[in-house]
Amino acid sequence: VDWVGGQYPKQSTALSHMTFIKALPPSRLGKSHPSLQSYLDAVYPDLVLDKKHDTTKRDDDDAVLRPPVRPKQKEFSLVVVTESRYKRILLGMKNRGFGKGFYNAFGGKIDPGDKSPAYGAMRELKEETNINVPLDVIQRCYVGLLRFTFDDDDEGEMVVHLFHLDVICNSNNTKCDDNNNAKKKKKTKKWDARTIMIDPDCIRGCEEISPEWYDDWAKIPLEQMFADDSLWLTMLLTSAEKGEHLKFDGWFHFNSGGAEVNSVMHYHIAARQNVNDSSLIEEKKEEIPKAEKSKNDKTYKLEVTNQPKFTLEKRLFHELHANDIHSPTIKEFKECWGVVNSVRSHFGNKSFDAIIDVAGGHGALAALFLLLTSATSATVIDPAVVGGVQNAWRHFLGEKKLHYRYECLRTGLRDE
Repeated sequence: VDWVGGQYPKQSTALSHMTFIKALPPSRLGKSHPSLQSYLDAVYPDLVLDKKHDTTKRDDDDAVLRPPVRPKQKEFSLVVVTESRYKRILLGMKNRGFGKGFYNAFGGKIDPGDKSPAYGAMRELKEETNINVPLDVIQRCYVGLLRFTFDDDDEGEMVVHLFHLDVICNSNNTKCDDNNNAKKKKKTKKWDARTIMIDPDCIRGCEEISPEWYDDWAKIPLEQMFADDSLWLTMLLTSAEKGEHLKFDGWFHFNSGGAEVNSVMHYHIAARQNVNDSSLIEEKKEEIPKAEKSKNDKTYKLEVTNQPKFTLEKRLFHELHANDIHSPTIKEFKECWGVVNSVRSHFGNKSFDAIIDVAGGHGALAALFLLLTSATSATVIDPAVVGGVQNAWRHFLGEKKLHYRYECLRTGLRDE
């Protein structure tokens, strides 16, 4: 795992597994990728741009390189419950449904009635363990996003909102259904805001899952858990042992064969540093990448945490709307998007050097060719509107150049 811009040193997967005696062997954990781009190149070789012909550096490179969000994307919550002072972890044996016969943390599908992923996590934890956690506590427990794709499912993607709750077990002072008592926390150095006191005697499962404490988390049954747990969960527990609340995002692509094979093909894990998670955990809002970043903002190389749900197409149109730009209209924008994708599908992304858009109107067609192909410059001849899409999409275009020229085609291309 390569930690970028943070205090965690580079470490090998094998190193993080030394104390977890039941971790899966490297042969079942797939290839680790040092960057998201490397991961995408491996998993989506036909959908990622050829970087040989595109040396552009952008504030939001992922917006161009990331393949479209899967149409069958489903969102879930997952809560890891630990008692770090004793190196204990609460796991659940799945009795039915997805993952039957495997141990896992607690969570499930985010329901339409859930006000936020954090609310869904709070609800699922109550249903599956009878642990009642205040919403503000579960929000502070947010870790990041885990994305799962499968080699034998070309249309499915699971997006998991991960939380880590640390508890102090005390059967004398806390009632499981008392939110006020749940806010009483032991005075610890780093964990106050994410630690609650619970009565372990109140913990009980449901028909779907049976909770069980493991008194030494180094001995958790990783051989009876999903393969990705041997990667990110061991890392999270190693950090918790030091009293640290680790934040990260993970991408995992599984081999064909489902639970019977249970092996990862490719993965990438990236640390979060000073990333504002409030929009992910408090309410469901459309997320747009930050236009500018402070030089002192310590964030990892690819800013991906604010793009969990929306395709590049939707984000580009949202930028037009946010900047009060009405040309192109939504109909014109969709037509331009369709034309560009049809052309690049036929010729290939790397077949373009320069774009000339004659009588280009608003310039959206030329701009989309710049964004979605290897072209590095585009000229809009005799435009009707100047500057609209250029200003709205400047952070997507990066160093690629979009020019407007008023000359007619016969006289305006002499230099070219």
